[in-house]
Formats: sequence, C-alpha cells, structure tokens
Amino acid sequence: PDRFHLVAPSLALVSGVQFMNCTEEHRRLIHVHMSSFKHPVDIDADIQGSGLVTGAPFCIMWTPIHPITWFLPFVGHMGICDSTGLLHDWGGGPVQPCPPSGMLFGRPCRYLKCMPSDPAVFDAAIAQADREYEDKLHLMICGHDCHTHVARVLNILNLCGCRCHNKVELAAVMFFCGRYTSFCAVLSTWLGFAVVMAITLPLVLLKPV
Repeated sequence: PDRFHLVAPSLALVSGVQFMNCTEEHRRLIHVHMSSFKHPVDIDADIQGSGLVTGAPFCIMWTPIHPITWFLPFVGHMGICDSTGLLHDWGGGPVQPCPPSGMLFGRPCRYLKCMPSDPAVFDAAIAQADREYEDKLHLMICGHDCHTHVARVLNILNLCGCRCHNKVELAAVMFFCGRYTSFCAVLSTWLGFAVVMAITLPLVLLKPV
C-alpha cells in the first residue's frame, strides 16, 4: 500500500484499536515511520506562498472555521490535493476542484504532505471519493463531512493496510503534526483562541468563592 510520511503516525496517535488490528508487518512499518518522524525533507517550498494559488500536489489542506475555531482550535475545514495541485474539498454536493486559495472558508493555514508511490492511483482514489460524496448529506458532527471525504480517499488507498481512517484521526494528526503555510496562518489559527482564553481565564480564576 501507499505510504505517507505524515499520515501514517495517525494510526498510533488516535486509532489504538485499528493499530492492534493491523498485521505485525504493518505495525513494524508504522513504528519505522514514527521513529524517524520530524518533518518530511521534500516539503515543497512554494506551498508556503505561491503554492496556495498554483497548486500543492499530494497535500491534505486545513483551514480554520471562524468563530468555531476560536473556541475549539482543532475544528476546521479539510480537503486533499491531487497530483496536479488542485484541491478537492467537499462541502455538500458535487466536488469542484480548485486551487488551494479557493478553499471553502478561506486559504489553507495548515497542511500535511503525502508521499504516494503512484500518482495515478492517488488521483483515482480522490476521483472515486468525489463521486461517492456527490449525493451524501453533510452532517458535521455525527455524519459525513469534509474530514470523512478525505478519510474515504485514504481508505480507498488502503493506507498502511487499514481501511478504518476517520474524522477524529485526521483532526488529531493535523492538529499535532500539520505544518503552517505562513506566519499569518499561525495567527489565523491561534489568535482568536488566545483572545478567548485571555478573557475567559481571568473571569474564571478571579471569580469570588
């Protein structure tokens, strides 16, 4: 199966049951990825700039959904780029591929770089997920959403021999391992949350007993 330097650790980060259900060989591969994991050395430099306009091939992209992200910084919108750099992000109805700068809810702030062994297979998995999600109903919390669309792509690819990737897993690996596209992206992700905490914590801590 295809291997992804940034997505593979998610199995051990969140999905303990899935991890235990994998074969010994799959667990060995995951441990190898985790032991050497820092950041991939082949990150495209222009992702952190013009790549958001011209394309970011093989990247899972994430952007905040304000004001929800102000209170829950792990909540956001997710999409995945094909081999040409076009973004496929599902928000209900047919997917309309576009440059990353045209992402729903704004320009991407964080990303994970994938390392597919076969770009054609990667694109075919995205195309299949797009077709399957054309008629699905968007339910952010307990149903299908942008994260499950991306998870469906990874399941079609049989990532690490497992077909149980899910929205919680993807949200966690993006939160802990995702890279920022720029300094402004860091501010967009965390400034609102910092303001909320700066207002809320004093009110809680200084509340009369």
